[in-house]
Amino acid sequence: MAFKGLITKKIGCTNIWEEDTCVMVTVLKTHDNVVLDQKSESEHGYKAVKVGYDKPKSEKKFVKKPVRGYYEKRDLPVHLHMMEFRNLEAEVGSSLSVNQFEIGEKITVRGRSRGLGFAGVVKRYHFRGGEAAHGAMMHRRTGSLGCRLTPGHVIKGKKMPGRMGFENITVKNLRVVRIDEEKGLLLVSGAVPGAKGGLVIVTGK
Repeated sequence: MAFKGLITKKIGCTNIWEEDTCVMVTVLKTHDNVVLDQKSESEHGYKAVKVGYDKPKSEKKFVKKPVRGYYEKRDLPVHLHMMEFRNLEAEVGSSLSVNQFEIGEKITVRGRSRGLGFAGVVKRYHFRGGEAAHGAMMHRRTGSLGCRLTPGHVIKGKKMPGRMGFENITVKNLRVVRIDEEKGLLLVSGAVPGAKGGLVIVTGK
């Protein structure tokens, strides 16, 4: 079974009608998915293709010199983003498009969630909080972090205040609802992680 992969950009959400049902979809747009390199099991130990995405407005300003040299060596246009897709085959210099997917197909999407900044435990982990009475002084505090005798330190992974969001999230079994090859649009049922304009990696079998 052939593997599929594509780098897209999240445009936003909308509703479309499928017969008598209104379906919420996320619109993903793709362009310039250029194959930069093909890796083989005999030479590299695994099969994959390296794909470049999105051309920069200024190569010298947005792309570092060693990365620009990688593109110049292969006589390919410089791209802002680069990543590998395992078990995928394509000719170097060719472009990947939305036509590799089919309507009704189940896919996996991966994106980075919105960053919400520093947050306390009530907002971050939905802690109940302390008493709301006057003088309690424990309204939204963390509470006990552990015993000072054994083990004598805060256990690794303890839920504490910190940065919330801005994490890589994978969502499986989303359905392809509609495909527009001319505009490079992929309409996917359900929610996709990330803000508008964020990169979303789409894979399937």
